[in-house]
Amino acid sequence: MLRSIAMNVAAVALIFTSSESFVSQGGSFAIDGPHPPNLEALIDSSPLIAEVSVRTIFPYNDNPRPGYTDFILHVEQVLKGTFPRDEIAVHQPGGGRAQSTQFAMMETGKHYILLLDINPPPQYPDRGIPRFIIKGGFLGLVSIDADKVFWSVGMGAQWKQKYDGQSVPALSAVIKGRAR
Repeated sequence: MLRSIAMNVAAVALIFTSSESFVSQGGSFAIDGPHPPNLEALIDSSPLIAEVSVRTIFPYNDNPRPGYTDFILHVEQVLKGTFPRDEIAVHQPGGGRAQSTQFAMMETGKHYILLLDINPPPQYPDRGIPRFIIKGGFLGLVSIDADKVFWSVGMGAQWKQKYDGQSVPALSAVIKGRAR
C-alpha cells in the first residue's frame, strides 16, 4: 500500500515538473517551458483579465489526472475583455496531496488578478456559471496582498524582481492601457 502511494506521489511530482503544456486560445505555454518575454506580451495574449476574489473552493478532484481544484470567483473589476457575469469558475492543477512548487493554490477570501483564456478544456464539470482557464496554468495568476501584486514563484527570479511588489493600481493601469 505504501509503495503504491509513493509511486502515485512520484507520478504527480513528475507531471508537475515535466514539460506538460496547458493549451490556451492564445497559444500554449509549457509549465516549465518558455514564459512570455515581458508583461506586455502576457497581457496581449490574454483575452480576459480581472481582479477577483475567491468565494468557493471545491474539494480536490483527481479525474482527469493529475487532478485539479475548482474555484468560484467573484469578478471585482474587469481590466480587459467582457465578462458575461460577475461570478466565474476556474481551476488550478493540483490540490489535495498534489501540490506544485511553481504556484500556490488560491485561498477563500483572497484577491487576485487573473489573466484568463476563454476556452477551458471540456472535461471539467459545469458549475452553472461561465468557466475560464488561467493563462498558462499559472502564468496568469497574480496574488494581491496589501494593495501590492505578487507573481507565482514559477515565473522566475528575473520576472519576480521586475514585477513583484508593483501596486494594484499601477498594474491595472498597464493592463487597461494595453487593452485599448
